[in-house]
Amino acid sequence: MDSEEQAFLPGSGKLALELLNTARVEDGTHVEDLGSPEAVLRWLESARLLAPGSAGPLRSPPAARDLLTEARRLRASVAHVIEARLAGEVPPPFAVYGINRVLGASRSSTLLSLEEERPSLVELETAEGPLPVLVPIARAAANLLVATDPDRVRRCASEACTRWFVDTSKGGRRKWCSMATCGNRAKAARHRRRTA
Repeated sequence: MDSEEQAFLPGSGKLALELLNTARVEDGTHVEDLGSPEAVLRWLESARLLAPGSAGPLRSPPAARDLLTEARRLRASVAHVIEARLAGEVPPPFAVYGINRVLGASRSSTLLSLEEERPSLVELETAEGPLPVLVPIARAAANLLVATDPDRVRRCASEACTRWFVDTSKGGRRKWCSMATCGNRAKAARHRRRTA
């Protein structure tokens, strides 16, 4: 699995945190997963916000550049709001505005779908432009702030990782973004120190 595929793997438990995890520090190096309009479209597809190949008008160069700008702008707003909340502070109005700006772009309708003979509701965005595609992320950020215990929203304890996650463990003591990566590295390092 290449680094881009690994970067797009969900692991935080919340869509808004997945967006935050697209800009992080790994082993002392800044990693930007949303480095191009094409990368944003791939990330949206991996997050199941766009069906593969369905971006249509968003693939035109001007629209794709706007989508890149708006996705990064939303990511910055989400980061400011979450960091303020975790610090016990009131989120800055400009960041709240940034999230509300995207939420206001929603013009959705709901349809009943029978997929594999099972009824389900499908929400369709009818608005044009890049903002409606980002509405589910803004909605996830708002829900995260309103409905999630701020003590459960964390950054990975690894000094080499800055990924965000929601601790859903029973005891509330999860420290790593992923036990498969950062947790195993920490366990291996402890083992090496003990045996040295």
